[in-house]
Amino acid sequence: MDLFSAALSLVIHKKGSVTESDVDDLLDRYKTKQQVVVDRALFLKELSNAVLHYQARTRCLFVCTEISCRNKSFLDLDNSSLQLLSINLGCDVEATGCHWVCEAAPVLTLKVGSELRAFPNCASREALRSATETIKQLLW
Repeated sequence: MDLFSAALSLVIHKKGSVTESDVDDLLDRYKTKQQVVVDRALFLKELSNAVLHYQARTRCLFVCTEISCRNKSFLDLDNSSLQLLSINLGCDVEATGCHWVCEAAPVLTLKVGSELRAFPNCASREALRSATETIKQLLW
């Protein structure tokens, strides 16, 4: 398990403000639902790194690449496709873990300043085109 990716996903989900209770809930979820025990101290260290990383991104599109989103995505989620999307949008594009809305997969989450906006159900070329047009408007 990539602890940084898991921590960043939690930071995105909580819009940059993660509590101790959020961490406990997530680690309990990993333990009970996935039978994965995560060292809390290691996770908190990665969470600290993830918060700093998130705060440093003033204009970034976070792309969920977990199974639910990957299986439904129109995007080829390899690094070169994300780089092309970044060029097209004129902002950073970053692959992340789960955005916690699997029922709306695939999900893109745009961060501009301190504001977040999710773009769910980007499974088709048309849905992705619509999302990217809206993202461009929000960025400019």
